[in-house]
Amino acid sequence: MNKNKWINMGMGALIALMIGGGAVAATNVSADTDLGNTVLAAINGEEVNGPRDGQGRRGGNRLDKSAFLAEELGITEEALSEARQAARDAATEDTTREERQELFASELGLSVEALEAASEAAEDAAIAEALANGDITQEQVDTKEAKEAFKEVFDKKEAKAEVLGLTVEELEAAKEAGTSKEEILENAGLTQEEAKAAIEQAKADALEEAVANGDITAEQAELIENAPERNGRGNRNGGGRGNRAPAGGDQADA
Repeated sequence: MNKNKWINMGMGALIALMIGGGAVAATNVSADTDLGNTVLAAINGEEVNGPRDGQGRRGGNRLDKSAFLAEELGITEEALSEARQAARDAATEDTTREERQELFASELGLSVEALEAASEAAEDAAIAEALANGDITQEQVDTKEAKEAFKEVFDKKEAKAEVLGLTVEELEAAKEAGTSKEEILENAGLTQEEAKAAIEQAKADALEEAVANGDITAEQAELIENAPERNGRGNRNGGGRGNRAPAGGDQADA
């Protein structure tokens, strides 16, 4: 199986997580629970749902990626941690993700390209170990690969904005201006249910088109349709339900 396609796409998030979040000791979890998806999220640098600690940081089940990256770079985990902390100290609130990557790479004496290459190898090793240990299943990995392939041809943000009669930039501007979801929906002349249904239909249409165009396989489309959402909600056909979104989180994400 070729994991590198979606590993490459998630690499920026991985480096940002390693700069900002630090490593959490590896936790063995059952692959037949939604925690398997949580581990996959952690592997790819996505936000992991879990209780916040006293400093407002989220916990949860995360694989220790630092060990893999340190080994790949031929340095100690302590040295990696020091470089990460130095990059965090040098960053400001206005520092972009790309700039954070540059800071981290610089502290390690590497180019961003070299760091990303090492991170790819570390990701491969993390995934291989997680599979071998039963922390995640092959189906979960296949599902993640399918989702990343689908993202190449379907932008959910664009679909949401189009349903609301806006551009992505206009929608983001409205949010930044403090416009509530209810106001955005009202301005679009849609109810929450109508917007959600329209977005789901746009995704279904895009899945069908992606299969027809050969961007993904029919099997991958089925995996995507049956996969639980990242916030733990299952699909409309009754997919898994894990960590529930906060109250009000079941809206159409306007």
